[in-house]
This record gives sequence, C-alpha cells and structure tokens, in this order.
Amino acid sequence: MHLVTALILASSLLKKKNNKPFKGFYNIIELKHYLPGRMRLYVPDLKSNSDNKELLEAQLPKIKAIKSFDVNIITASILLNYDADAVEDTVIFGLIIQLLGLEQKIQEDIPAKLTKGLLQFESNLNRSIYERSNGLVDLRSGLITGFVLLATIGFFGKNIKKPSPYNLLYWAYIGISRGIR
Repeated sequence: MHLVTALILASSLLKKKNNKPFKGFYNIIELKHYLPGRMRLYVPDLKSNSDNKELLEAQLPKIKAIKSFDVNIITASILLNYDADAVEDTVIFGLIIQLLGLEQKIQEDIPAKLTKGLLQFESNLNRSIYERSNGLVDLRSGLITGFVLLATIGFFGKNIKKPSPYNLLYWAYIGISRGIR
C-alpha cells in the first residue's frame, strides 16, 4: 500500500510541473479520458462484476467532492464528475484503488509481454533441438558445449576475435551452475 501511495503522491507533485494527469496502472486502472473535473477510468476488475459496482455505488456518494458518477460493468469503466478545486485527480485514483482492493495487483511483479514471448521462444527452441537430436542435446547443453568448444579453439591457436575464450568459459560455467534462464 505504501508503494501505491508513493506513486500517486509523486504523480500529484509531477502534475503540478507539467499539467499532465496521472495515467494509472496498465491493465489495472487506466485513465481513458480526462478533463479537469471529469475523468473516465478503465478498470478490468469491473467487467461483469456487480459486487464491485454495488460497492462503488454505496461508497462514492459519501465523497462530497464527487458530483456524479456512472459505473458500467459492461465496458469496465467509471465516469466521474468531481469538483477539481476540492480534490486532485490522483486522490480519486487512490480512492478507487483502495475501494476495489487493487493495491495487491499494482504491487505484483508481472513480466512484460516481450519477456513472456522470449521465454516461449526459448521453450520452443529447446523442444525443437531436443526432438531433432532424439533427446541427446537440449538448448542448455548445446550452448554450454558450444561455449566450451569455442573456448578450447581460442586457447589452442585459432584466432577468435570476440568473445574471448575467458568469456565463453564463464558463460559455460554460468550455464552449468544456474541454467540459461
């Protein structure tokens, strides 16, 4: 929760310098449209979730600065009209985050789409090498063997410009001790 509060406060301070609203957290709570005193938020956890809608409809009227709101569970969005002089947009974000219990999701360590794709590529390549060699070699053992062979060639006279044989041996050692991932 402290991380979320720190991010929101930092955004509030930065906003005063560049007048840009806080954009939210990707695929958790996102600002889709903003005018001072009016914002539309996209919250995937609202999708077809009438419990969260009821919670917001019960709690948001208690906030004096919020003039009106509309929670749409079909589009997973919240349209808020509020007094921009009475409350910062980042405070509204913090309020919605706390009401819906999104702090944990924000603090989760999630891999980027590129990381997921690279891991999938590595897994597919590993399987392909394993199948082609009839189980004799996989990606990890093939790379380690290649590094050791290149290092041996480098030590015994063949001119390898880059990487040095020492780097190859080090990479082989790391591959053996910890694995390629």
